[in-house]
Amino acid sequence: MKIKNQYFLLLIVISCFQNVGFAHSPHECFFDINIEKNGCSIKAEFPWTLRNALLAYEPALKNAQIPLAFEQAFEKYISSHLILKDKDGKALIFMGFRALESSGHSHQNEYELEYEGSDVKQVTNTIMFEMSDKQSNYHSIMVNGTKRTFETYKGQDSFMVDDLSDNYTPYFIFGFMVIGIIGIVSYKYWPTAKKTYQNKRY
Repeated sequence: MKIKNQYFLLLIVISCFQNVGFAHSPHECFFDINIEKNGCSIKAEFPWTLRNALLAYEPALKNAQIPLAFEQAFEKYISSHLILKDKDGKALIFMGFRALESSGHSHQNEYELEYEGSDVKQVTNTIMFEMSDKQSNYHSIMVNGTKRTFETYKGQDSFMVDDLSDNYTPYFIFGFMVIGIIGIVSYKYWPTAKKTYQNKRY
């Protein structure tokens, strides 16, 4: 029994070290952006230090007695720190959020953020920048069926969501140019080459 107990305690210690080792940094946030026809939703994962960011953003929360005060401050904070703009530079309206069950560590907070509109061309994310110069926000987004990743940090707080189809335009132009050149050369020299071949044959 003694050996079994020691083995059990060893497993607990190893498990604790694993949780610590694989925990996300308090200076990292993750955003999974999903753009649909009816709107844009973002699955956001924040570290426990989010509470400190809210307190710094709205110091009156220190004396707040109800959760509603934190929820309202969180909405204002997200609305002013995570800004999505369309092709005309107009900001999409932040509609609200709902809390999700944490799929990772207990000290993380996960939310689904809802924005009105689906035309997303630029994302500015300065969430928790005021807490640390080491803060990094990681984003993943599906663009034309291709998953792309972006990072914002101090000095680079936004990125453009490019339509991948636009990126293929130079290749299409180059391809048509090559085909055109081949066509012109063939049209110009084919009769001569054909005549030469016939002369050699006869």
